[in-house]
Amino acid sequence: MKKYELTAEKKIWIEDEEERKILYRIRALRNFDDVLKGERGGWVESDSNLSQEGSCWIYDDAVVIGNASVSEDAKIYAFAVIGGNARISGNAWISDNACVGDDVTVCEYAGLSDQAKALDSAVIKGEATILGNAVIIGHAEISGGARVKGNSRINENAKIYDDAEVEGNAMVTGEAQVYGNALVCDNALVGKNAKIYENARITGNVMILGQAEVYGKARIADNAKIYESARIFDEASIGGNARIFDSAKVYDSAGVTDNATVSGDAEIYGDAVIGGNSVITEGEKIFE
Repeated sequence: MKKYELTAEKKIWIEDEEERKILYRIRALRNFDDVLKGERGGWVESDSNLSQEGSCWIYDDAVVIGNASVSEDAKIYAFAVIGGNARISGNAWISDNACVGDDVTVCEYAGLSDQAKALDSAVIKGEATILGNAVIIGHAEISGGARVKGNSRINENAKIYDDAEVEGNAMVTGEAQVYGNALVCDNALVGKNAKIYENARITGNVMILGQAEVYGKARIADNAKIYESARIFDEASIGGNARIFDSAKVYDSAGVTDNATVSGDAEIYGDAVIGGNSVITEGEKIFE
């Protein structure tokens, strides 16, 4: 037995100046989940947009159009818009003014709300949540219990997973990965093949690029740049306009700040602090 029908209530949906669609409000034909028989739901372009199986439902004034589909136990609320070839399944939820389109997949217990957008071929799964004005595009994948919020942007083939958070105006791009309990925020940029993980914190206007890795309880702040194959870990801190690159390592409780540069295969460790205009390069090991 069908669980819903298209009503005679219609509205015009303007995709652009050249394309207009007719949408139909849905109505429940039987009780299921929290939906009562006779209850009116949101809008669809056709009955292919919402499965007759499971407890999936489109609430309020939410819209599902094009070849997009909502299935299993997924929920679409408020003024959310699902279009293109998007697939919303499992126990996924989309709410507020969130927008999902193109070939995006949102599944399992993942959700988007506020003004968040997911486009292109992005995948959002697990218990991941996308909030604020965050944008997920390209082939980016957000999974686990990850949270992406604020005005942050995740694109290309970037992956955010486990319990990692990306917020503020941060961008994660390329093949970069942020995972564990890591935090990337403010105006930070993580790109290329960089990895941020464990309990690392990336703030300020920091740039992490190349094959660089930041992990442990390391803190990177201000205008620091970490790139190439540099490694920052343990409880190390990098700030100011410091530059760490090549195969350099900073670890233990060491710090690099001001305009200092650490390169080559140099190592800064222990409780050493390098500042000013210091230049530490090939073969140097600074320990205190």
